[in-house]
Amino acid sequence: MKMVYKPVLIICVYDFCSVTVTEDGKNALLTLAQGDMRKALNILQSTSMAYKEVTEDNVYTCVGHPLKNDISNIVKWLLNEDFSSAYKSILYCISSLVIFFWC
Repeated sequence: MKMVYKPVLIICVYDFCSVTVTEDGKNALLTLAQGDMRKALNILQSTSMAYKEVTEDNVYTCVGHPLKNDISNIVKWLLNEDFSSAYKSILYCISSLVIFFWC
């Protein structure tokens, strides 16, 4: 993953000058790319075209990957609530994501 980091930083600085890339956005980009430079560039291009700023949430939303806070909420609900409440909370979370993507 370190091998991809430097070229992506160079591309972020020189080729996408009008796009702000945050540190957590770079980390999310590198995590999702899994060391594949082509994936990193595709994700960077897609996110920069969809949003003015490349942040962690924007990168994960752009590729359709669940956000970290959504995953932690689901785990919290499963561990701390009764089955019925956890199920309803998860359904609400998923339905709000589906509505978000269709808008």
